[in-house]
Amino acid sequence: MYIVGMPIKLFLKKRYSKACELLRGAPYEKEGGTPMEKLTFSMENYLEAVFELSSGDNGARVSDIASWMGVTRPSTNSAMATLSEKGLITNEKYGEIFLTPKGRELAKLTSNKHHTIRKFFMEILKLDYKTADTDACAIEHVISNDSIQAMQDFMRAYQTNPGD
Repeated sequence: MYIVGMPIKLFLKKRYSKACELLRGAPYEKEGGTPMEKLTFSMENYLEAVFELSSGDNGARVSDIASWMGVTRPSTNSAMATLSEKGLITNEKYGEIFLTPKGRELAKLTSNKHHTIRKFFMEILKLDYKTADTDACAIEHVISNDSIQAMQDFMRAYQTNPGD
């Protein structure tokens, strides 16, 4: 079987190597252009939670984020302080939490990766929702944009020609 014109084993080997490079992490820039360290997986998950829980002009609440993540409110407050220091959220004491433009960009990218991987696992590999979602959450932090694009391309081609 082939993915993106290459045998699956070669595809996976190349993607594994890329994932290892990504784990080492490239710095991103804070809104002011200051280089920042790569976010930890945990911080990416908090950012994604704020993104998923926000809608329109409404931000996310600490209690909702804590519930979503399955952690305590003090842990969530600590994470929000870290994300705020990095310029990825605005956090008013006892108020809603909003993503900055850079925070929204990073959160949207992580969320898109999560949804694409979960969909691929469920529709192509026929995994159950819980397994697909759990694995997607772990993989979203290390998978390259190229691999996500390849998954999306594969799913489009598969939906067009499922028997091929």
